[in-house]
Amino acid sequence: MAENLESLRRKVLDLSQNLKDTGFILYGTVSKHYMKCGHMGCKCHGDPPQLHGPYYDWTRKVNGKTKTIRLTEDQAKTVEEWISNMRRVEKILEEIEKISVQAALEKIKK
Repeated sequence: MAENLESLRRKVLDLSQNLKDTGFILYGTVSKHYMKCGHMGCKCHGDPPQLHGPYYDWTRKVNGKTKTIRLTEDQAKTVEEWISNMRRVEKILEEIEKISVQAALEKIKK
């Protein structure tokens, strides 16, 4: 059992090494969209319409409420990278938790 626990501990340490250079992490999504305006003579109301944009929005939950922030294209790229970092961290933590459950069950078998 001690050998198996040590093997599981090494797996957790190996996974946790992948977290050390993570950088910033964020929750949410970035969306890109185009819109019509309110001016009826504008090209966006033509046939075919030439919509305004692209516009980028970062949407996330804050205290149970949806918050949206308009971003520039460069800001959107940065926020998407940080959201991607969060997803990677979450996957690593899920793996660590699975291994921890195995370790707990191994310890309980005693």
